Amino acid sequence: LDPGEGAAPAYAGAPAASPPEHLAKYLKMLKMHIPRAAVEQKMRADGLDPVLLDPGEGAAPAGAGAPAASPPEHLAKYLKMLKMHI
Repeated sequence: LDPGEGAAPAYAGAPAASPPEHLAKYLKMLKMHIPRAAVEQKMRADGLDPVLLDPGEGAAPAGAGAPAASPPEHLAKYLKMLKMHI
């Protein structure tokens, strides 16, 4: 058994910039827009609990403390393209 196994997941509440190495593969799969159900199934096949992907319930979402700045008008079409994953 891993020393961290059974303890609270290290990813819950950790900064988004430093996910644990054993979850990096699955987070990359999600980033590549592979369906979450498929990623969870792969985690189960590899012997990991899919709950590890979820951030802690008490953790604030990234950027929750900072007010959202509106983007310049001339960049709107590019931001829309990014949202569409183009």
